[in-house]
Amino acid sequence: MLSRSRVYTPQAVVDGQIDVLGSDESGIARAAKGAAAEPHGTVQIVRNVQNVQNVQNARITATGLPPHGPAQVLLAVVEDGLFSHVLRGENVKGVGSIPASAKDFTVDAEIPADPAWKRTRIVVFIQDRESLRVLAAGSM
Repeated sequence: MLSRSRVYTPQAVVDGQIDVLGSDESGIARAAKGAAAEPHGTVQIVRNVQNVQNVQNARITATGLPPHGPAQVLLAVVEDGLFSHVLRGENVKGVGSIPASAKDFTVDAEIPADPAWKRTRIVVFIQDRESLRVLAAGSM
């Protein structure tokens, strides 16, 4: 899910491919600007509730994906203003696989929940399994 290049702390990985020293603010801005200029698809997330067990689900739809190899759809539930010690990306859950070169994709995914969470957002990103390039991202 992250860049396979150098590893150091603090580190920022932009678009799944460009690693920058986390304290290099101008380097991160340059990397983000360059990544934003590349073609990306669009992700739409629609949350709904199943009444059977009150399980929350989301329908994730990706459109206009750029050329890619096999890709993975990843979902994270985030809450702003909190601090936590994340060791291995355990807040990210794989919710689907996209075949190589598919331009559009839809999947229904269960949203992890915790009663302690107050104001959560759902973040979804689609990442090429081989290059690790982020093909599309969205949040709600």
